Amino acid sequence: MTPKHEPKHEKEPKKGESKEALKKLGFIFLGILLAVNTIQLVHFGDIVERVDRYNQGVVDELGGFRSDITSFGGDLNEIRSFLLLPTKEYSFLPKEVETGETQEQQSSRTETALYTFMEQATDEASATQNKDKAIALATSIHDDATFTQGISTNSLSLGKVETNDLASSFKVNDTAGNGIFAVNVDLRHAAVSVQSALGTHEVKASDASSAGKELIAYFNENKEQAVKMKTLINDEKEAMKGLKENADVKKILADKRATIEEAEESDDAITYPIFNNDKEKVLAIEILRKDGSIQFADKTYKTVAELLQPFMDTLKATDFATAQEQLINSRKAELEAIFKESTFQEMLKNSNWTLVSTPREDYNKLLYDVKDSGNKVVFSFAIEMSSGALKIIKDDQELDLFSFMSEGSKKKP
Repeated sequence: MTPKHEPKHEKEPKKGESKEALKKLGFIFLGILLAVNTIQLVHFGDIVERVDRYNQGVVDELGGFRSDITSFGGDLNEIRSFLLLPTKEYSFLPKEVETGETQEQQSSRTETALYTFMEQATDEASATQNKDKAIALATSIHDDATFTQGISTNSLSLGKVETNDLASSFKVNDTAGNGIFAVNVDLRHAAVSVQSALGTHEVKASDASSAGKELIAYFNENKEQAVKMKTLINDEKEAMKGLKENADVKKILADKRATIEEAEESDDAITYPIFNNDKEKVLAIEILRKDGSIQFADKTYKTVAELLQPFMDTLKATDFATAQEQLINSRKAELEAIFKESTFQEMLKNSNWTLVSTPREDYNKLLYDVKDSGNKVVFSFAIEMSSGALKIIKDDQELDLFSFMSEGSKKKP
Protein backbone atom coordinates (compact mmCIF):
# COMPACT_ATOMS: atom_id res chain seq x y z
CA MET A 1 0.00 0.00 0.00
CA THR A 2 2.86 2.39 0.87
CA PRO A 3 4.67 2.23 -2.49
CA LYS A 4 1.45 3.28 -4.28
CA HIS A 5 1.01 6.56 -2.26
CA GLU A 6 4.61 7.90 -2.48
CA PRO A 7 4.40 9.12 -6.10
CA LYS A 8 1.45 11.36 -5.22
CA HIS A 9 3.42 13.13 -2.47
CA GLU A 10 6.31 13.78 -4.89
CA LYS A 11 4.10 15.48 -7.62
CA GLU A 12 2.41 18.06 -5.37
CA PRO A 13 5.57 20.07 -4.53
CA LYS A 14 6.44 20.33 -8.27
CA LYS A 15 3.08 22.03 -9.10
CA GLY A 16 3.62 24.65 -6.38
CA GLU A 17 7.12 25.40 -7.60
CA SER A 18 5.82 25.85 -11.18
CA LYS A 19 3.18 28.44 -10.12
CA GLU A 20 5.73 30.39 -8.11
CA ALA A 21 8.08 30.51 -11.09
CA LEU A 22 5.33 31.86 -13.37
CA LYS A 23 4.53 34.65 -10.91
CA LYS A 24 8.16 35.71 -10.78
CA LEU A 25 8.32 35.80 -14.59
CA GLY A 26 5.18 37.90 -14.71
CA PHE A 27 6.55 40.44 -12.26
CA ILE A 28 9.83 40.60 -14.17
CA PHE A 29 7.91 41.22 -17.46
CA LEU A 30 5.81 43.96 -15.91
CA GLY A 31 8.91 45.58 -14.50
CA ILE A 32 10.62 45.55 -17.89
CA LEU A 33 7.45 46.96 -19.57
CA LEU A 34 7.18 49.75 -16.98
CA ALA A 35 10.82 50.65 -17.46
CA VAL A 36 10.45 50.75 -21.25
CA ASN A 37 7.30 52.93 -21.02
CA THR A 38 9.01 55.28 -18.60
CA ILE A 39 11.95 55.68 -20.98
CA GLN A 40 9.53 56.32 -23.90
CA LEU A 41 7.57 58.91 -21.91
CA VAL A 42 10.74 60.75 -21.01
CA HIS A 43 11.80 60.64 -24.64
CA PHE A 44 8.33 61.82 -25.75
CA GLY A 45 8.53 64.68 -23.24
CA ASP A 46 11.78 65.78 -24.83
CA ILE A 47 10.11 65.71 -28.24
CA VAL A 48 7.15 67.77 -26.98
CA GLU A 49 9.51 70.28 -25.44
CA ARG A 50 11.47 70.58 -28.69
CA VAL A 51 8.19 71.00 -30.70
CA ASP A 52 6.97 73.61 -28.23
CA ARG A 53 10.22 75.54 -28.60
CA TYR A 54 9.88 75.26 -32.39
CA ASN A 55 6.26 76.43 -32.37
CA GLN A 56 7.14 79.36 -30.14
CA GLY A 57 9.79 80.32 -32.67
CA VAL A 58 7.22 80.10 -35.50
CA VAL A 59 4.76 82.22 -33.49
CA ASP A 60 7.47 84.81 -32.86
CA GLU A 61 8.36 84.85 -36.55
CA LEU A 62 4.69 85.18 -37.55
CA GLY A 63 4.27 87.99 -35.06
CA GLY A 64 7.21 89.80 -36.59
CA PHE A 65 5.85 89.14 -40.07
CA ARG A 66 2.42 90.49 -39.10
CA SER A 67 4.04 93.59 -37.64
CA ASP A 68 5.97 94.14 -40.87
CA ILE A 69 2.96 93.68 -43.15
CA THR A 70 0.79 95.88 -40.92
CA SER A 71 3.41 98.61 -41.15
CA PHE A 72 3.53 98.07 -44.90
CA GLY A 73 -0.26 98.48 -45.14
CA GLY A 74 -0.01 101.74 -43.23
CA ASP A 75 2.69 102.94 -45.62
CA LEU A 76 0.45 102.08 -48.59
CA ASN A 77 -2.35 104.19 -47.18
CA GLU A 78 0.05 107.10 -46.63
CA ILE A 79 1.06 106.83 -50.30
CA ARG A 80 -2.62 106.70 -51.36
CA SER A 81 -3.37 109.76 -49.27
CA PHE A 82 -0.42 111.63 -50.79
CA LEU A 83 -1.72 110.80 -54.31
CA LEU A 84 -5.20 112.10 -53.33
CA LEU A 85 -6.55 108.58 -53.46
CA PRO A 86 -8.90 107.15 -50.82
CA THR A 87 -7.28 104.85 -48.27
CA LYS A 88 -8.22 101.18 -48.05
CA GLU A 89 -9.14 98.94 -45.15
CA TYR A 90 -6.75 95.99 -45.42
CA SER A 91 -7.81 92.78 -43.69
CA PHE A 92 -4.54 92.60 -41.76
CA LEU A 93 -4.75 96.11 -40.33
CA PRO A 94 -6.01 96.35 -36.73
CA LYS A 95 -9.69 97.18 -36.43
CA GLU A 96 -11.70 98.69 -33.65
CA VAL A 97 -13.36 96.04 -31.56
CA GLU A 98 -17.10 96.47 -31.47
CA THR A 99 -18.41 96.27 -27.98
CA GLY A 100 -21.89 95.13 -27.13
CA GLU A 101 -24.37 97.14 -25.14
CA THR A 102 -23.71 97.59 -21.48
CA GLN A 103 -26.37 96.50 -19.02
CA GLU A 104 -27.13 100.16 -18.34
CA GLN A 105 -27.64 100.90 -22.06
CA GLN A 106 -29.87 97.85 -22.46
CA SER A 107 -31.95 98.91 -19.46
CA SER A 108 -32.28 102.44 -20.87
CA ARG A 109 -33.49 101.11 -24.25
CA THR A 110 -35.93 98.79 -22.54
CA GLU A 111 -37.29 101.62 -20.42
CA THR A 112 -37.69 103.92 -23.44
CA ALA A 113 -39.47 101.22 -25.46
CA LEU A 114 -41.74 100.31 -22.56
CA TYR A 115 -42.81 103.89 -21.84
CA THR A 116 -43.30 104.61 -25.56
CA PHE A 117 -45.68 101.66 -25.77
CA MET A 118 -47.49 102.67 -22.57
CA GLU A 119 -47.90 106.23 -23.83
CA GLN A 120 -49.45 104.98 -27.08
CA ALA A 121 -51.67 102.48 -25.27
CA THR A 122 -52.97 105.01 -22.72
CA ASP A 123 -53.43 107.62 -25.46
CA GLU A 124 -55.58 105.19 -27.44
CA ALA A 125 -57.59 104.32 -24.34
CA SER A 126 -58.05 108.02 -23.62
CA ALA A 127 -59.21 108.63 -27.19
CA THR A 128 -61.80 105.89 -26.94
CA GLN A 129 -63.07 107.23 -23.63
CA ASN A 130 -63.12 110.88 -24.76
CA LYS A 131 -64.55 110.50 -28.26
CA ASP A 132 -68.20 110.56 -27.25
CA LYS A 133 -67.44 113.29 -24.72
CA ALA A 134 -65.75 115.42 -27.41
CA ILE A 135 -68.63 115.05 -29.86
CA ALA A 136 -71.15 115.93 -27.16
CA LEU A 137 -69.10 118.96 -26.09
CA ALA A 138 -68.82 120.32 -29.65
CA THR A 139 -72.58 119.92 -30.11
CA SER A 140 -73.32 121.55 -26.75
CA ILE A 141 -71.15 124.60 -27.55
CA HIS A 142 -72.68 124.90 -31.02
CA ASP A 143 -76.27 124.77 -29.66
CA ASP A 144 -75.77 126.86 -26.52
CA ALA A 145 -78.23 129.80 -26.55
CA THR A 146 -75.74 132.33 -25.15
CA PHE A 147 -73.14 131.27 -27.69
CA THR A 148 -75.50 131.51 -30.68
CA GLN A 149 -76.63 134.94 -29.49
CA GLY A 150 -73.00 136.12 -29.33
CA ILE A 151 -72.39 134.78 -32.85
CA SER A 152 -75.38 136.73 -34.19
CA THR A 153 -74.29 139.91 -32.40
CA ASN A 154 -70.90 139.71 -34.16
CA SER A 155 -72.55 139.33 -37.59
CA LEU A 156 -71.27 135.79 -37.85
CA SER A 157 -72.95 132.47 -38.63
CA LEU A 158 -72.34 128.84 -37.72
CA GLY A 159 -71.72 125.83 -39.94
CA LYS A 160 -72.89 122.37 -38.92
CA VAL A 161 -70.98 120.12 -36.54
CA GLU A 162 -68.80 117.60 -38.38
CA THR A 163 -66.59 114.82 -36.99
CA ASN A 164 -63.48 113.28 -38.56
CA ASP A 165 -60.73 111.03 -37.21
CA LEU A 166 -59.16 113.84 -35.19
CA ALA A 167 -61.83 116.23 -34.00
CA SER A 168 -65.44 117.24 -33.85
CA SER A 169 -65.67 120.77 -35.26
CA PHE A 170 -67.77 123.51 -36.83
CA LYS A 171 -66.98 126.65 -38.83
CA VAL A 172 -67.71 130.25 -37.94
CA ASN A 173 -68.46 132.25 -41.11
CA ASP A 174 -68.88 135.89 -42.08
CA THR A 175 -72.13 137.22 -43.60
CA ALA A 176 -71.03 136.07 -47.06
CA GLY A 177 -70.54 132.52 -45.81
CA ASN A 178 -66.76 132.65 -45.89
CA GLY A 179 -65.08 130.73 -43.06
CA ILE A 180 -63.13 132.87 -40.60
CA PHE A 181 -62.77 130.58 -37.60
CA ALA A 182 -63.03 126.85 -36.98
CA VAL A 183 -63.90 125.56 -33.50
CA ASN A 184 -62.33 122.13 -32.87
CA VAL A 185 -62.81 119.66 -30.01
CA ASP A 186 -59.97 117.12 -30.04
CA LEU A 187 -61.30 113.55 -29.88
CA ARG A 188 -58.41 112.22 -27.80
CA HIS A 189 -58.52 114.73 -24.97
CA ALA A 190 -61.80 116.62 -25.53
CA ALA A 191 -59.77 119.84 -25.59
CA VAL A 192 -61.30 122.90 -27.28
CA SER A 193 -59.38 125.17 -29.67
CA VAL A 194 -60.12 127.71 -32.37
CA GLN A 195 -58.20 127.94 -35.65
CA SER A 196 -57.94 130.82 -38.10
CA ALA A 197 -55.51 132.61 -40.37
CA LEU A 198 -53.89 133.83 -37.14
CA GLY A 199 -53.01 130.27 -36.11
CA THR A 200 -54.41 128.11 -33.31
CA HIS A 201 -55.75 129.43 -30.00
CA GLU A 202 -56.28 127.00 -27.11
CA VAL A 203 -59.52 127.47 -25.13
CA LYS A 204 -58.98 127.10 -21.37
CA ALA A 205 -62.57 126.31 -20.36
CA SER A 206 -63.69 122.68 -20.51
CA ASP A 207 -67.50 122.94 -20.11
CA ALA A 208 -69.79 124.04 -22.94
CA SER A 209 -71.12 127.25 -21.36
CA SER A 210 -67.75 128.63 -20.25
CA ALA A 211 -66.05 127.58 -23.50
CA GLY A 212 -68.79 129.36 -25.51
CA LYS A 213 -68.28 132.60 -23.59
CA GLU A 214 -64.51 132.40 -24.02
CA LEU A 215 -64.91 131.81 -27.76
CA ILE A 216 -67.25 134.82 -28.20
CA ALA A 217 -64.70 137.04 -26.40
CA TYR A 218 -61.94 135.75 -28.69
CA PHE A 219 -64.05 136.37 -31.82
CA ASN A 220 -64.83 139.94 -30.67
CA GLU A 221 -61.14 140.71 -30.19
CA ASN A 222 -59.69 138.96 -33.27
CA LYS A 223 -62.37 139.00 -35.97
CA GLU A 224 -61.04 141.96 -37.95
CA GLN A 225 -57.41 140.83 -37.69
CA ALA A 226 -58.36 137.28 -38.72
CA VAL A 227 -60.23 138.56 -41.80
CA LYS A 228 -57.34 140.87 -42.69
CA MET A 229 -54.74 138.11 -42.26
CA LYS A 230 -56.81 135.63 -44.23
CA THR A 231 -57.02 138.10 -47.13
CA LEU A 232 -53.29 138.85 -46.92
CA ILE A 233 -52.30 135.17 -46.83
CA ASN A 234 -54.60 134.32 -49.72
CA ASP A 235 -52.99 137.14 -51.71
CA GLU A 236 -49.53 135.81 -50.87
CA LYS A 237 -50.59 132.31 -51.92
CA GLU A 238 -51.69 133.68 -55.29
CA ALA A 239 -48.42 135.59 -55.59
CA MET A 240 -46.53 132.36 -54.87
CA LYS A 241 -48.30 130.74 -57.83
CA GLY A 242 -46.96 133.59 -59.97
CA LEU A 243 -43.46 133.13 -58.59
CA LYS A 244 -43.52 129.42 -59.42
CA GLU A 245 -44.59 130.21 -62.98
CA ASN A 246 -42.00 132.98 -63.49
CA ALA A 247 -39.94 132.10 -66.58
CA ASP A 248 -36.59 133.00 -65.00
CA VAL A 249 -37.37 131.03 -61.85
CA LYS A 250 -38.47 128.00 -63.88
CA LYS A 251 -35.24 128.09 -65.89
CA ILE A 252 -33.04 128.24 -62.79
CA LEU A 253 -34.99 125.40 -61.17
CA ALA A 254 -34.70 123.30 -64.33
CA ASP A 255 -30.94 123.92 -64.53
CA LYS A 256 -30.59 122.96 -60.87
CA ARG A 257 -32.97 120.02 -61.25
CA ALA A 258 -34.93 121.44 -58.32
CA THR A 259 -38.67 121.87 -57.69
CA ILE A 260 -40.94 124.02 -55.52
CA GLU A 261 -43.42 121.64 -53.91
CA GLU A 262 -47.04 122.24 -52.87
CA ALA A 263 -47.64 124.26 -49.71
CA GLU A 264 -47.54 122.54 -46.33
CA GLU A 265 -49.85 124.26 -43.83
CA SER A 266 -49.27 124.26 -40.08
CA ASP A 267 -50.53 126.30 -37.13
CA ASP A 268 -47.71 128.83 -37.54
CA ALA A 269 -46.95 129.06 -41.26
CA ILE A 270 -47.59 128.04 -44.86
CA THR A 271 -44.38 126.44 -46.09
CA TYR A 272 -43.22 125.91 -49.69
CA PRO A 273 -40.34 123.38 -49.60
CA ILE A 274 -37.77 123.39 -52.41
CA PHE A 275 -36.38 119.93 -53.19
CA ASN A 276 -33.44 118.63 -55.17
CA ASN A 277 -33.72 115.75 -57.64
CA ASP A 278 -33.65 113.20 -54.81
CA LYS A 279 -36.64 114.84 -53.09
CA GLU A 280 -34.42 116.20 -50.31
CA LYS A 281 -35.49 119.59 -48.92
CA VAL A 282 -32.74 122.13 -49.52
CA LEU A 283 -34.59 125.46 -49.05
CA ALA A 284 -38.05 126.65 -48.01
CA ILE A 285 -40.25 129.73 -48.30
CA GLU A 286 -42.51 130.39 -45.29
CA ILE A 287 -45.52 132.70 -45.03
CA LEU A 288 -45.94 133.39 -41.30
CA ARG A 289 -49.49 133.47 -39.98
CA LYS A 290 -48.75 135.91 -37.16
CA ASP A 291 -48.17 138.87 -39.51
CA GLY A 292 -48.17 137.58 -43.11
CA SER A 293 -44.44 138.21 -43.52
CA ILE A 294 -42.32 135.91 -45.68
CA GLN A 295 -39.15 134.17 -44.50
CA PHE A 296 -36.53 132.76 -46.84
CA ALA A 297 -32.86 131.92 -46.27
CA ASP A 298 -32.85 133.54 -42.80
CA LYS A 299 -34.24 136.84 -44.12
CA THR A 300 -37.71 138.40 -43.87
CA TYR A 301 -39.66 140.00 -46.74
CA LYS A 302 -42.99 141.84 -46.74
CA THR A 303 -44.26 140.57 -50.09
CA VAL A 304 -43.54 137.88 -52.69
CA ALA A 305 -42.68 140.64 -55.16
CA GLU A 306 -39.94 141.85 -52.79
CA LEU A 307 -38.72 138.25 -52.45
CA LEU A 308 -38.41 137.50 -56.19
CA GLN A 309 -34.88 138.79 -56.98
CA PRO A 310 -33.20 137.58 -53.76
CA PHE A 311 -34.93 134.24 -54.31
CA MET A 312 -33.44 133.84 -57.80
CA ASP A 313 -30.00 134.93 -56.60
CA THR A 314 -30.09 132.37 -53.79
CA LEU A 315 -31.27 129.63 -56.14
CA LYS A 316 -28.33 130.30 -58.45
CA ALA A 317 -25.85 130.18 -55.58
CA THR A 318 -27.27 127.06 -53.90
CA ASP A 319 -25.91 123.59 -54.50
CA PHE A 320 -28.88 121.31 -55.18
CA ALA A 321 -26.69 118.32 -55.99
CA THR A 322 -27.90 114.99 -54.69
CA ALA A 323 -25.62 112.77 -52.62
CA GLN A 324 -24.71 110.84 -55.78
CA GLU A 325 -24.06 114.03 -57.74
CA GLN A 326 -21.89 115.35 -54.92
CA LEU A 327 -19.86 112.13 -55.05
CA ILE A 328 -19.40 112.45 -58.83
CA ASN A 329 -18.44 116.11 -58.50
CA SER A 330 -15.90 115.17 -55.83
CA ARG A 331 -14.41 112.49 -58.08
CA LYS A 332 -14.21 114.91 -61.00
CA ALA A 333 -12.44 117.52 -58.88
CA GLU A 334 -10.06 114.83 -57.59
CA LEU A 335 -9.08 113.64 -61.09
CA GLU A 336 -8.93 117.10 -62.65
CA ALA A 337 -6.63 118.32 -59.88
CA ILE A 338 -4.20 115.47 -60.67
CA PHE A 339 -4.49 116.13 -64.42
CA LYS A 340 -3.22 119.69 -63.87
CA GLU A 341 -0.13 118.61 -61.95
CA SER A 342 3.18 119.17 -63.72
CA THR A 343 4.26 115.54 -63.20
CA PHE A 344 1.14 114.26 -64.93
CA GLN A 345 1.49 116.77 -67.77
CA GLU A 346 5.13 115.75 -68.24
CA MET A 347 4.14 112.07 -68.51
CA LEU A 348 1.60 112.95 -71.21
CA LYS A 349 4.17 115.00 -73.09
CA ASN A 350 6.82 112.26 -72.99
CA SER A 351 4.37 109.79 -74.55
CA ASN A 352 3.11 112.35 -77.08
CA TRP A 353 -0.39 112.05 -75.66
CA THR A 354 -3.06 114.67 -75.01
CA LEU A 355 -5.86 114.58 -72.46
CA VAL A 356 -9.36 115.78 -73.35
CA SER A 357 -10.08 117.85 -70.26
CA THR A 358 -13.86 117.96 -70.79
CA PRO A 359 -15.37 114.55 -70.03
CA ARG A 360 -17.85 112.86 -72.32
CA GLU A 361 -20.78 110.85 -71.03
CA ASP A 362 -21.19 107.26 -72.14
CA TYR A 363 -24.05 105.30 -70.57
CA ASN A 364 -23.16 105.09 -66.86
CA LYS A 365 -19.73 106.71 -67.10
CA LEU A 366 -17.94 110.02 -67.48
CA LEU A 367 -14.85 109.51 -69.67
CA TYR A 368 -11.67 111.58 -69.91
CA ASP A 369 -10.02 110.41 -73.15
CA VAL A 370 -6.25 110.25 -73.59
CA LYS A 371 -5.35 110.43 -77.30
CA ASP A 372 -2.17 109.85 -79.31
CA SER A 373 -0.73 112.12 -81.99
CA GLY A 374 -3.14 110.61 -84.54
CA ASN A 375 -6.11 111.64 -82.40
CA LYS A 376 -6.83 108.01 -81.57
CA VAL A 377 -8.03 107.17 -78.06
CA VAL A 378 -5.28 105.23 -76.26
CA PHE A 379 -7.27 104.80 -73.04
CA SER A 380 -9.78 106.70 -70.92
CA PHE A 381 -10.05 107.62 -67.28
CA ALA A 382 -13.63 106.88 -66.23
CA ILE A 383 -15.93 107.75 -63.33
CA GLU A 384 -18.78 105.29 -62.82
CA MET A 385 -21.77 107.54 -62.14
CA SER A 386 -23.76 104.96 -60.17
CA SER A 387 -20.99 104.35 -57.62
CA GLY A 388 -18.26 106.98 -58.11
CA ALA A 389 -15.72 104.20 -58.77
CA LEU A 390 -12.64 105.21 -60.79
CA LYS A 391 -11.91 103.03 -63.83
CA ILE A 392 -9.53 102.70 -66.75
CA ILE A 393 -11.07 101.85 -70.16
CA LYS A 394 -8.39 100.34 -72.39
CA ASP A 395 -8.60 97.92 -75.32
CA ASP A 396 -12.34 97.52 -74.69
CA GLN A 397 -11.62 96.35 -71.15
CA GLU A 398 -12.78 97.99 -67.93
CA LEU A 399 -10.23 97.95 -65.12
CA ASP A 400 -10.37 99.29 -61.57
CA LEU A 401 -7.90 102.18 -61.25
CA PHE A 402 -6.85 101.11 -57.75
CA SER A 403 -6.00 97.60 -58.93
CA PHE A 404 -2.90 99.06 -60.61
CA MET A 405 -1.68 100.33 -57.29
CA SER A 406 -2.23 96.91 -55.71
CA GLU A 407 -0.33 95.18 -58.50
CA GLY A 408 2.44 97.70 -58.25
CA SER A 409 2.71 97.18 -54.50
CA LYS A 410 3.12 93.42 -55.02
CA LYS A 411 6.16 94.01 -57.22
CA LYS A 412 7.97 95.97 -54.54
CA PRO A 413 10.84 94.10 -52.82
